Amino acid sequence: ETGGIFNDVVRATEQLARTGFYAPYAMVVPPHWYSKMHRSINNFGMLEIEHIRQIITHGVYFSSVLPENQLLILSTGVQNFDLAVAQDFK
Repeated sequence: ETGGIFNDVVRATEQLARTGFYAPYAMVVPPHWYSKMHRSINNFGMLEIEHIRQIITHGVYFSSVLPENQLLILSTGVQNFDLAVAQDFK
């Protein structure tokens, strides 16, 4: 369905926001989804990915590691990430 991925993104980001995970967001999708996002929706000449990038402002990426029926949306705010660095001093 044309526009279906955009609708999924809207629903997912609404759920994230309701649970305290706010924009900005980044997204990872399987390669075939990434390809499908490069199609025009609603005869306006705008690609679906362009609509998605208005919500997912920290990047839309693809990875063959994801199952074909899943996408991953991350809230990329600094409050959501910690970085732990370790080194073996032996």
